[in-house]
Order: sequence, then C-alpha cells, then structure tokens
Amino acid sequence: MAEGNDSKDLALEPVAVKFSPGPEYAEARRKWQGVAGIERASNGRLWATWYSGGCTEDADNYVLLVTSGDNGRTWSEPVLVIDPPRRIRASDSMLWHDPLGRLWLFWMQCEAFPSGGTPFDGRGGVWFIRTGNSGVAAPDWTNPRRIAHGTMLNKPIVLSTGEWMLTCGVRAAKGRYPLSLPEEQYSSVLVTLDQGETFERRGCADVPNRDWDEHMVVERRDGSLWMLVRRKDGIGEAVSRDRGRTWQATPHAVLPGPCARFHIRRLRSGRLLLVNHHQFTGRNRLTAFLSEDDGASWPYTLLLDERSDVSYPDAVETPEGPVLVIYDRRRLGEGEILLQSLTEEDILLNRSPGHDGGRLRLVSKIHRVNLGSKEAGFEDGPFADCLIHVRRQRHEGQIADRRVSIRAEGADGVLTVPPIRFDGGSLYLNYAVLGGGSIRVELQDWRGVPIPGYALQDCTALKDDKRAERVCWKQGHDVSALAGQLIRMQFALSRADLFGFRFSAPLPPGA
Repeated sequence: MAEGNDSKDLALEPVAVKFSPGPEYAEARRKWQGVAGIERASNGRLWATWYSGGCTEDADNYVLLVTSGDNGRTWSEPVLVIDPPRRIRASDSMLWHDPLGRLWLFWMQCEAFPSGGTPFDGRGGVWFIRTGNSGVAAPDWTNPRRIAHGTMLNKPIVLSTGEWMLTCGVRAAKGRYPLSLPEEQYSSVLVTLDQGETFERRGCADVPNRDWDEHMVVERRDGSLWMLVRRKDGIGEAVSRDRGRTWQATPHAVLPGPCARFHIRRLRSGRLLLVNHHQFTGRNRLTAFLSEDDGASWPYTLLLDERSDVSYPDAVETPEGPVLVIYDRRRLGEGEILLQSLTEEDILLNRSPGHDGGRLRLVSKIHRVNLGSKEAGFEDGPFADCLIHVRRQRHEGQIADRRVSIRAEGADGVLTVPPIRFDGGSLYLNYAVLGGGSIRVELQDWRGVPIPGYALQDCTALKDDKRAERVCWKQGHDVSALAGQLIRMQFALSRADLFGFRFSAPLPPGA
C-alpha cells in the first residue's frame, strides 16, 4: 500500500498524464535514461519512448514520449510524461501500432521501496493509453487503463488465427518483494479477441534460470509459437502448439546472451530478425541476425555497435524496407538513446550501415559536463543543479571571473552540482566568507552517494576570502584517482559566496 493514503493503493490508480510537460522533464535536466521503444506512423512520423527520472531505476522514474517529423534527424522534447505520485514508479514503456493503425503506449506501474533497495513491489502492472491519429505531433489519447499484473516490455504480435498476443511477466524473487503472486511468476501471454477491448491470460511458460523474463513470441511457419526468454546465462525458449495455452520449455539456454533484453520479429520477407549481442564480453557488440529457417540457424550477422554498454534494442520495419533499431548506451553515463537504420541486404552482405553516413542517429543524450581543468562559474554554466537556502547573486562592477556567485546568507546553504568529469590532481575554489562563515565540499558518485574519504565531515572548512584555495580532506588534497570518472559535488555554505571552482592540472608522477 502506498504511503500517505489509507483508502487507495496508488499503484492501482490511473495516472493523470502530463500532456504539457514542464521544463523539469527536459533533456537537459535528466540524470540518467534508458530502455527505449520505437514506432512509425503510416505517414513516416516516428515515436520513441523510454524512462528517466531520479538517478537510476528508483521511485522517481517516469515514462516519456518524444516524436520526430523528419525521419529521426531531430526529435521533440517530451510531448507527454507519465509521472505517478509519491513513490509510485512508471517504467518499462513500449510502443506498438495495431492492425487498425492505432498507436499504443504501454508501461509498467508499481510501488518502489527506496529503503529496501528495490524498485519493484512483486506485483507490477501493465498499463496503456492509445491514439488513433499517430500521424500528427499532438494526437488525442485515451485514458490510462490497467490490463494485467507484471511487466510488458516487448511488442505484441498478431497470430494467423486473429488473436493479438501480448507478453507479460511477474518476476519471481522469494522474500525480496513486499507483494507475492506465486501463481503468476512465469513468462505469461495475454490475448485479446476483440481488438483490445478485453484481455485474458491464456497461458505461461516456466523457463529455467530466467531473469526479468522480457520474453517475446513469434509464430513459426508450422503454426507453433516460439517464445524466447531472457535467462541469466543467455536466452531460453519455450514452444506452444495450442496457441499459447500450454508451453514446453527447454532446460538449457538456446542462444548466447549477456542477460539483457533482445528483439525478435518476423520481417515481410519471411525471415526472422534477431537483435542481440554477439561474441560479447558484456553488453557490447550489439548485432543484427537473420534466419531463413525459423530460428534453427542464424547464418547472417551484422555488427551494429561494438561499444560497451549498448543494450535493450527495439525495432520496427518500415514500408520502404529499412528496419529502424533503437537502443540505449551507457544509461548512467552518457545516457544515449540511439537509432540505427539498416536493411535486410545490409545483413545478408554483412555490409556496415555506416556510423558516419547518417544512418546512426542520436535521439537523446544526457548533458554531462567534461570540465577538464577549466574554471566553472555560475553565470551561464549548468553547475547549479540543486539549491537549498542559497541563491545566485550578481556582483556589479566586479572583475569578470567574480561576477556571479552562489550565496548563502545563513549557516545551512547547500549547492549540488550535476554530474561532471574532470582532469586534475586538486580542487580549487574561488570564494569569500563573512565572519564565522565557511565552505566545505563533498565528492559523491553519480548517484549522490559520498565517496569514502571525501565526505563533508572529512573536509577541512575553508574560510576568509580566496581566489584559489585548495580543498583538503583528512586524507589530503589529491583527487587524481577520481579524474575521468562521473562524479557529483555538494558544497555546504555558511555565510559565504562561492564564485567558481576548478581542478588543477594532473599531478606529476610521484607528487
């Protein structure tokens, strides 16, 4: 039960969708993002969704939707946001155009428990809104509706017998989550026989060693249904010969994988497309595969992105032929959402789609500041992320590098700087304090957790009026071990003005 309301379970309540999201949801304000989905309207308009909010997968997560009217060259800021109240979390969104041309936006909604370290309540919930006019930038949407427990993270399919089949799963973890649904802790399938008016849970597969399920289904040429499921040791499978009512699981993994989401779909040519990792050492080497024998073999491969931390692909086939693959890269670092365009011929010929030829496009990216060793001030730079009992102060007539400060008139001012990278061996501040005032600095990891040895209580208070005073902690001033990492800084100000900060040049060996 969500806190603060004794009469309602807020995880089961519909969310008021924000159709005019404020600046707090803009790209420049996000600290992390990932898990994307893609769709294309009949007139070529593209839609993409993913989730962000907070510093990682936590209670502050929200789902966003963006659109592009120029084939993915440029993208809007969020046109809608699903951001539940309190510690109710929205995540794991997915887009799908049904046979009637309607665009569905699915997401998972659940209660998160920060104190327990889990963003899942053991029940989850699959929600959707949909529109019948996805060709325009601002269509009308239905009200949110909940259709099942669990999480649905991959596209539905339409069976040859007419049913629309959706996949959803409730993760099994004994004793870890507050709620428990043992009868649904499998890789389930839902079907609708009336074009999405009603849904029923038809059956489920018990695939060994599965992890978050994230399963997908394709219909094979013999009429059987082939389910692929994320396992801790790769990709598992289950087969149904009665339209999804019962499933026979294979005890071992049938495809390699680094325990991550993959994508599989039937192309118009009849081939199967699989986007997964190949010859990997983690979530790297994202690759497109083609099969001409319903997945018995995958002789055709094309490396899409060789870099590390590239994962969670989704794809859509365009009427003109190209397949659009969306995926994320370094969710907690650069936070890139990338879109790759490729053709079946590219894969058959192992022909690179060309990272530099305009076919790999950036949909969104977290704005990280690589400060290097330059000084950062507070007039134009994005260095004031969270201000508590402090304000920007303009100092007319002062020299250029002391024109604007962050001022704390009391003893409890706090300034938090967004995640940055730096080069250097020591941190220097440009500041001034009044009698009895001081400034201390805490270095944190990207999540906001103090780095051992660099917490506020470890910092020697800075006083007086200095142009370039070096910050010291109990263990000294050397911060070179953190250079190049993504860190946050928190300043504790008491009756002080902070004009700027910089990191010195890297310390020489042995210094």
